Amino acid sequence: SLTYGRGVSLGVSISVFSAILYAVYFFVLLKMDPAYMENMMQMTADTLVRSGFSEAEVAKVMENYEQAMTPWTVLFSSILSLGFIGLLFSLIVSAILRKNKPIFEE
Repeated sequence: SLTYGRGVSLGVSISVFSAILYAVYFFVLLKMDPAYMENMMQMTADTLVRSGFSEAEVAKVMENYEQAMTPWTVLFSSILSLGFIGLLFSLIVSAILRKNKPIFEE
């Protein structure tokens, strides 16, 4: 039977494993194709300009974005954020799917 703790631990384990796979894939992608990150940054800058930000604001945001979007920070932040989302999801699903032992059965 599925207990609450077992459901949470299983869900978190699956989440962290998939987060590691995703993060490693994205890390390799960024290492193999540096232009990918440049394209993402350009699309972000274009979106900010279309949203009404000034050139100075866009330049400041892009400077911060460039410092934060190194392959290593993407790797670790992906694992942490996807693991946390998996934890929240596991808490909810485990609460719904848990099986309680009957009170009068040993």
